Amino acid sequence: LCANSAHLHANAIRASVTLPVIDIVEATVAEAIRQGHKTVGVLGTKFIMESDLYSLGFRRAGISALIPQREFSRDRIQHTLKEELGRGIVRDETKAFYLEEITALQKRGATGVVLGCTEIPLLIGQNDHELPLFDTLKLHVDAAVRFALAQDGI
Repeated sequence: LCANSAHLHANAIRASVTLPVIDIVEATVAEAIRQGHKTVGVLGTKFIMESDLYSLGFRRAGISALIPQREFSRDRIQHTLKEELGRGIVRDETKAFYLEEITALQKRGATGVVLGCTEIPLLIGQNDHELPLFDTLKLHVDAAVRFALAQDGI
């Protein structure tokens, strides 16, 4: 499963196939645990932010998950993902908005932020903010590589 949203169906897929499913949420939660976080922010599509996909995964690990408080912010993030980043458009004002939202999450107690849409790293990266940013695409790929290498006995 290559997208955050597809992982909303990970359990149903696991029940239907014999192949292993490398879970993007599990990989992200594992990294937050490894780094010792107790509260993280989550940015992503509005559907991801408002679903329990990440909040439940983090809650099971004893970690709180925060999303932007204002619906306006969640709507604007959704719009930028669909109409800008999804179309390869990267704008300075959009980057500034995301960084403001990350800082707002930090002020509410987040010590790291999940980039819960694979397009967000096109806009911001670790060098753009002091908080650890969890690039779910990278974490997911890393987990898949570790799984593949373990299967080969390496």
